[in-house]
Amino acid sequence: MNNPSNEKHHTTPPLELSDECVSNFSELIKALAAYKEINAKKKGEDTEQGSDNG
Repeated sequence: MNNPSNEKHHTTPPLELSDECVSNFSELIKALAAYKEINAKKKGEDTEQGSDNG
């Protein structure tokens, strides 16, 4: 995947994130983990109900 616009070699400085930004990412990741856990429980309940009705 060669991109013609990137043919010239240039160095990218390391990405530095402020503490506030890191904190926001941390909160976002926690929220996503909780959301996935809730969805997994809901799916588990749905499959249990489905098998009970069978």
